[in-house]
Amino acid sequence: MKERKRWILHLDIDAFFASAEALFNPSLRGKPIIVGGLPNERGVVATASYEARKFGVYSGMPLKKAYELCPNCIFLRGNYSRYAEISNIFFNTLSEFTPDLEMASLDEAYLDLTKCSLLYPSMEEIGKFIKEEAEKRTGLSISGGLGSSKFIAKLATEKAKPGGFLYVEHGREMEFLENINIENIPGIGPKSSRILKIIGVEKIGDLWKFSIEELRKFFGSSGDYIYFLCRGLDSSEVVPFRNPKSVSRETTFLQDIWETRLILAHFAYLSDRLAETLRKSNLSAHI
Repeated sequence: MKERKRWILHLDIDAFFASAEALFNPSLRGKPIIVGGLPNERGVVATASYEARKFGVYSGMPLKKAYELCPNCIFLRGNYSRYAEISNIFFNTLSEFTPDLEMASLDEAYLDLTKCSLLYPSMEEIGKFIKEEAEKRTGLSISGGLGSSKFIAKLATEKAKPGGFLYVEHGREMEFLENINIENIPGIGPKSSRILKIIGVEKIGDLWKFSIEELRKFFGSSGDYIYFLCRGLDSSEVVPFRNPKSVSRETTFLQDIWETRLILAHFAYLSDRLAETLRKSNLSAHI
């Protein structure tokens, strides 16, 4: 029996937190926005609008550094309860099209449309329709990618940003991957990337010259995975629900603290918040 083609759709809300703030306050549209805190506070950038990214600001950057790069940026602490409301609208919309839906994060999802492929004459058109419907209901710009696997679909979304849609045709995965930077392969971190570039490997297509045995020597047990992935072969499933492996609570202090009394007080507070989350989720922790 001929194996059925897989159709995986990946959707990602563009610059989610910053875009949401511009939705709440239209006067912010088109302006450089940084969500995560104020410039005089400790902490990092949670999201930067595309206007802020032009100045070199990116997620995870210390707020102080972001301010140095873009002193005219609008810094906001963020309203995470309202972001969660939009996220719920996003996922509720997507769930109307298929139950095979994986929440990768608050603003990112995978949909396995394989079972729906006989219902629609064009999977590319239904993928675009789902993206546009989610945009209408959330009021935010969304990027989308469609392909034969989660890996291909996610990379297609990255290529389509911001606000676009890209379908990678079945059978043309290697052509699509050839000139994409190797850092986009899960499992190839900064250290491996630096070493690979020394030997002339910068693009995914450069990995094709290595045998599976050679990749095993370099990457260990991940060698097989990378060998197949760089050829567009990815069988990972869309997982509708995944039990969390861990639950955490954290805080960032405005200044370094050294007093044991204060540290223990904050530790007790975070522990209480964590315990409340576990109780609400009917979970328990291993000690």
